Amino acid sequence: MPGTRLRPLGLLLALLAPFAFSAAAEPERFPPVPLYTPNLIVPIEAAGTDLEPQVEVQIQVDALGRVAEVEILSIRPSSELDDAFRRVVVETLERWRYAPALEDGKPVATQLSWGVQFPKRIEQPEGEFVLERGRSLLSSAMDSGGSNRGQSLRREILSMPIEARLKRLEKLAALANDQLKQEQVQQHATPLVVVYTDSQQEGMAAVVANNIEATFKALHGILDGRIQAQPEPYRVVVFMFETRAQYQGLQLRGQSVEWSAGFYSPLGLLAFHTEMPTRESLLAIMLHESTHAFIDRYLAKPGVVFPRWLDEGFAEYVGNSQVKKGVLIPGRTPKKRLFGGPWGVLIGKSHQSISADTVRKAVSRKENITLEKLLGSSRDEFYGTRHDVYYSTAWLAVHFLRHGQEGWEQKFPDLILYVAEGYPAIDAFRQVYGEPAEFEEAFLRYVKKF
Repeated sequence: MPGTRLRPLGLLLALLAPFAFSAAAEPERFPPVPLYTPNLIVPIEAAGTDLEPQVEVQIQVDALGRVAEVEILSIRPSSELDDAFRRVVVETLERWRYAPALEDGKPVATQLSWGVQFPKRIEQPEGEFVLERGRSLLSSAMDSGGSNRGQSLRREILSMPIEARLKRLEKLAALANDQLKQEQVQQHATPLVVVYTDSQQEGMAAVVANNIEATFKALHGILDGRIQAQPEPYRVVVFMFETRAQYQGLQLRGQSVEWSAGFYSPLGLLAFHTEMPTRESLLAIMLHESTHAFIDRYLAKPGVVFPRWLDEGFAEYVGNSQVKKGVLIPGRTPKKRLFGGPWGVLIGKSHQSISADTVRKAVSRKENITLEKLLGSSRDEFYGTRHDVYYSTAWLAVHFLRHGQEGWEQKFPDLILYVAEGYPAIDAFRQVYGEPAEFEEAFLRYVKKF
């Protein structure tokens, strides 16, 4: 991809190819795919008892992917604490979310039955883990991905055989295709992506494809080429819808992604729409979601799920970076931005400035999220009621870890390397930078001056 540059969503002549998906020879049904799967935690009443029962369950998943009913069929071995274990299973499974089962391409309700095993409480041994490169990494019992690490959407999907993943991708892509205006579809393929759009802007498919290719190249540059990319057997599929309504139609039928203007599915699909306030806003969303795709497809080792703060913080860092003359300038963020309005061009605060203000206000109220808390935050905490503060803090933390001190641009790839290998983020941080608490004051000063 030498010479590839990020382009504004402007005109670009391209040879358009026909868009088609092969129809199944006969009706097919695909099971639901887990999206959000909090782990079982041994109830407090059972602490110290060494009980770890297996519970046979049956759940009803509705056409929106929500768990509508949980039935406990049996608990083995049974004990006087059965009610406590039953309560935990029901409360946990009711929070699970799925991409719904598909029948003839349409979401349908379904029933699942299986056995769930409560985990053992394993004492973390003292000592060190040793990486292949000879570097030691202190062990820790803390799981940097929270209660869902290793059980999230990404691990479930990325652990599928390629053939099964491709079938699911084809189904999801077919749902997206249904939202397109077929008479005006453009297609453009590059070595890494294939783009479909019904935008009336000529050359849009080529611009989007080249922008995503350029983003992947820029991300390799940020990581200084020290992490060898994992091979992927098929292209990322990208849909750029002309209208927000079409995009929301895909959300309702295939993915439940709230408060988002674009999304990435670990099946290998990106989706956006052109009805954004500005071209810069659309480009920022594309950069953000493309970073998620890059992490899954080219960084994380099989079975490894990046912690939410680093996955989202890195995506925000890239999405918030300035693009000048088609080149991504990592970490450079404009304080002001031009917006088109009914009275002409207006000047207002950029998204980056607003995010920094969010963290500064939290600091002034003494409600800020410390580095150590961020490193150990769970998925529930990150996407909870304070998600705006977590997102903004994660972005600024990544910015700090690349630019906070001289030489840190060379350290940041080491942090990514350890996490990509599966080490908890808090241990990786200690190995690369030191104790998180020692950097808290420096981080707060960095935020205040940002």
